[in-house]
Amino acid sequence: MKTVALLDADLESTPLGTASRLGDDLAGAPVVRRTVERLAQCERLADIVVSCPPNQQSRVAELLNGTPAKVYARNTNPPSFRALVRAARKWSLDGWRGGLGGSTSLDEYVDPVTCCVIAEQHQADALAVCPPGAALLDPALTDEMLAHSEKYAEESKLTFSQAPPGLLPMVCQTQLCSQLAAQGVPPGWALAYKPDSPGIDLVMRSCNFPLSRAARYAAGRLTADTARSFRTMRQLLDNSRGGSVESICNWLNQFAQAQAGELPREIEIELTTDDPLPESPLRPRGRCVPRRGPIDVATVARLAKDLSAADDDALVVLGGFGDPLLHPALDDVLAALRNGGVYGITVYTTGRQLSDDAIAALVRHRVDVAVFHVDAWTPETYQSVTGGCDLQTVRDAITRLCVARTQAAQPEPIVVPQMTKAATNVEELDVFFNGWLREQGWATIAGFSHFSGRLPDLTVVDMAPPHRQACRRLTSRCVVLADGRVSACDQDFTGELILGDLAGESLRDIWAGPAARKLRARHLAGELGDFPLCAGCSEWHRP
Repeated sequence: MKTVALLDADLESTPLGTASRLGDDLAGAPVVRRTVERLAQCERLADIVVSCPPNQQSRVAELLNGTPAKVYARNTNPPSFRALVRAARKWSLDGWRGGLGGSTSLDEYVDPVTCCVIAEQHQADALAVCPPGAALLDPALTDEMLAHSEKYAEESKLTFSQAPPGLLPMVCQTQLCSQLAAQGVPPGWALAYKPDSPGIDLVMRSCNFPLSRAARYAAGRLTADTARSFRTMRQLLDNSRGGSVESICNWLNQFAQAQAGELPREIEIELTTDDPLPESPLRPRGRCVPRRGPIDVATVARLAKDLSAADDDALVVLGGFGDPLLHPALDDVLAALRNGGVYGITVYTTGRQLSDDAIAALVRHRVDVAVFHVDAWTPETYQSVTGGCDLQTVRDAITRLCVARTQAAQPEPIVVPQMTKAATNVEELDVFFNGWLREQGWATIAGFSHFSGRLPDLTVVDMAPPHRQACRRLTSRCVVLADGRVSACDQDFTGELILGDLAGESLRDIWAGPAARKLRARHLAGELGDFPLCAGCSEWHRP
């Protein structure tokens, strides 16, 4: 089987919407050159092709001078699904899977139309599609993957691996490329669950090239297309750990996730504690939440500026313990986040007071994800988990937002109905998920939290591992309350785990300050006596 490697390169921007680093120096060589040189070590590849915009062909050729790569000018438009994949993957960049709608890392760099063009020009049976910034790709394991793909060519037209993005390519047979181009869909969507045609997960079939446990469970992006992934790759090379997949993944598992950067990867901002569902038993609301806010827009603007100055993949969740859509200056808040350069924005809402102005703001500022606390499938159950409210109001709000999104001819916001699974609604879990999957393309199920015993426990099954470890979120996430104080945790609705106050400190100083350092150290040591909220928590294992 003749297989050609294909890299879709752009020296200005990436499919993720970030600035390209393909021409930047990485341990003595441009990123894209390093990637091609790794691929050149593969014995089973017939050719290496790099496609790029026509006005960049000479620059790309210069970067790759002396390598076996053939540089082609790409004259096709980006695939129609690219903007949707970009929004769906923003919260899952470190994993090969896990994006909204079933999107995967396989979907990010593939262009089925370009694949068809290159396959025809080179008379290829299959294409090994590789991110052009995959400068740590494993050549030996790639050869094994290609052999696996050829062995099972009759039963699997797609071959992928459960590895962190950038360590291995995706192999797509020409026949499948043609089908994807005709349908206008990316390959990873074939792995998504479909309620009307359920089947065995493709990770259990021959299309999955099996890897070690260390590789399957490692989290980290190694594609040099964000500032964070570029730093990670540079650190691996500087420490001589950029060799085999096994050594890289062991490092990711042991060290990378335990390191707190200069700023959190994600912050949750509570805009207000006003809430149209104050009687809901599924989360802290109403009288049990101290009155705070609304947060000052200038505070949000400073946060956005600080986050984007540090990283180009910074994420903001507008949530907390109220409905953010009730903030009196929602449009200004969203404008501040977008103008400040925040990469991803998710909004959590009850949907009960979704005004036309709020819908316009969500669409105009291209909020990536709008999560609706629906929590039930039937009107009767919805009434029981909301204190007597009607479900149709929320359904109508979702419809109105989808209509506005369609009129704007854009994929954002992705609408995600969510159920908090509890003893009071668990019997509707399957019909909820499948029903909304048919209607919206995705839904999520969140586990109930008793908030360290501060709410009556409606947990269905305790999902916490048997052995307590340090909270996984202390090195990646924090919560800004509506009064400007910064809490370490999204379980802290009363404001007990305060790390600092933005009224007199910067987020950078708070994140690296003594309170944050002490909390992380005590968690690592298993000494939680001074932190009763942590000691009673069952959510410490969440990624």
